[in-house]
Amino acid sequence: MEIFVRTPGGETSYYVPALHVRDYTMEDIFRKRLYFLIPFYIFNMESRFSEIEVSRDKVEELKNFYVDTMLKLEDAVSMGGLTEFSYLEIRDMTNRVVQNFAKHYESIRKGVGDIMGGKVLDTEASKARSKGREEEAIAVVENMLRKGKQPEEIAELCNYALTDVKIVQERMLQ
Repeated sequence: MEIFVRTPGGETSYYVPALHVRDYTMEDIFRKRLYFLIPFYIFNMESRFSEIEVSRDKVEELKNFYVDTMLKLEDAVSMGGLTEFSYLEIRDMTNRVVQNFAKHYESIRKGVGDIMGGKVLDTEASKARSKGREEEAIAVVENMLRKGKQPEEIAELCNYALTDVKIVQERMLQ
């Protein structure tokens, strides 16, 4: 994309790389780990909202799309390709985009809002997965503490909250 800049001394232009989300499928986004594009992917869907709103089947398809997307993101977290914080940010930003674009489409707003707000995704499987990750994180922190690492270093290396690392450290000392 060419950018033009006008100043009192004249005009100049320069080229900047541009990314067009419409050129990416959801499969591309996951394959290339471009998770931050997911909220922007919704922009491509906005033009179909009026069509989706009047069809119960299409609302269900949209809900299934969101469930699948969020579960894939959870898998990326569990495989270490995405932090829990980034997952929550992407989920929240996607929810905001949907809620804003769907403000005149009650079925979409309610259906997808329930999913993005966590009501649908809060399944026993995801609870178990989260508990497993928590136990795994505690074991990692304990191991690093035993090896003499400082809580601040562990928090930074593992992308954990310092307070959580210190809680594990205190439990070990008891």
